[in-house]
Amino acid sequence: MRIHVGLMTWYFWMASNPSRADASSSNGREQQQQVLSYSEEAGWEKTDSNYNLIFSSFAGLLQQWPNTFAYSGHSIIPGIVPRATLLYHGTNDTNGPPKTGLEWLAFDSEMSCRIANIRPGNTSLYTYVASHPLRVIYFDGQSASLGTPGFMDSQYAIINGSVPEPFLGRDLADFLKDEFARAAALCKLAEKYGFEGVIRMNTGFELLWPSFGIISRGVLERDSPRVPAFFCAGGDAKRRSDGTSAGPRSRHRLYGISEEDAKTVQGRLAEVLRRKGSENWRVEPGRPDWRAMVLTILDRYSPLLSELDYLLNRADLNATEQAIEVRTLTYDLIMPSLDFSDWNSAEPRWLFHGIRRCTRAYTSAPLVPSDLSPSIRMIIRAIEGTLERLCGKIYDLFEQTIRLDLPITPSPPFNSSLESIAGSKIPEWREQVESLQKWLGWSTWAHCQPRCKDDVGSPS
Repeated sequence: MRIHVGLMTWYFWMASNPSRADASSSNGREQQQQVLSYSEEAGWEKTDSNYNLIFSSFAGLLQQWPNTFAYSGHSIIPGIVPRATLLYHGTNDTNGPPKTGLEWLAFDSEMSCRIANIRPGNTSLYTYVASHPLRVIYFDGQSASLGTPGFMDSQYAIINGSVPEPFLGRDLADFLKDEFARAAALCKLAEKYGFEGVIRMNTGFELLWPSFGIISRGVLERDSPRVPAFFCAGGDAKRRSDGTSAGPRSRHRLYGISEEDAKTVQGRLAEVLRRKGSENWRVEPGRPDWRAMVLTILDRYSPLLSELDYLLNRADLNATEQAIEVRTLTYDLIMPSLDFSDWNSAEPRWLFHGIRRCTRAYTSAPLVPSDLSPSIRMIIRAIEGTLERLCGKIYDLFEQTIRLDLPITPSPPFNSSLESIAGSKIPEWREQVESLQKWLGWSTWAHCQPRCKDDVGSPS
């Protein structure tokens, strides 16, 4: 399930110097952010920065599985919850619904009921409706989960200017006490900067709401609600964000962020929220939809790269047949950017020009200065930086298959010499594709291998 994201996205530590932040599975190796500058001297091989992380984070906003996969989260996005959105609050309090102060609401009724059912007593489910568009900020990742692996890192950095060490040996009461303190601090920020609530995710998406004065209420009694589906965002178009290290992205932490970087992040958040306030939090419908663009890229390349990885691991084809299939599949990937006019050039310029066209395919439209806020510039660099590496590797594989002078037919007569050469290439290509997928880190590839069987409806 996907949630539409608009323009004004603002990223956390990725906007500053990431070398001081910790990746829990790394040895502390430094990373330096590089600004993408595409020139004949700076080719795709030099793209080694955090663009892939920004791209993946942006693509996964407000989706359950991507934020479960990369649970720490490093993005903070201002957004709008549309008027008339339904929200739910489950409680065992016999005094009725909350009347004042902060509380938590869910975007799906099952989540509210399940949380309330943990406690003794009858459960009441209260249904609320937003009486006007709600101004919110959204923390990505598992930002509503209570625990140690970095769920709360970005919130701590915003509130305290630092991120604490893992909370080892603590019980549930301590976690709940910390959660109320965090919520109160976020509500103070809301009052200071003019947003009205905070969206976070656990088993579903929730809204932390400081005041109940502008929401109307109805009441619904339920005794035995069903458990929420874990991988369902539960709310389709209910939330619309105005969002324009070493080790796997799923293990990145902000623990170790410097005081200087934390202050930079706090300052950027204040700047963005002041600007949103001056614009009355409006969303410009005529501007490019960068989120849709990133999802289009993901939809195009993710299944084909997965197919390429599968192809290079097939045992039912000989090496020559595999190489022919690689040629076909890589051609399919680069065909829109391949210019046949310089195909026979002895110089490798056709390769360079093709990579450049592929890299800029989604960002080449003219943009006016008002379209190019710092956050949008970052997204554009992330798109181009990601595609530069991806397109470069696919073009490289395609060129290698051309140099093999493979037969046109998919099942040619056996040629021992060609088989030997192709056999030496297949392991190299397999490693290169696996390395590319690892660098991209897309949650679309995070599943059991082989895939788990669907046992829904099977006898117990």
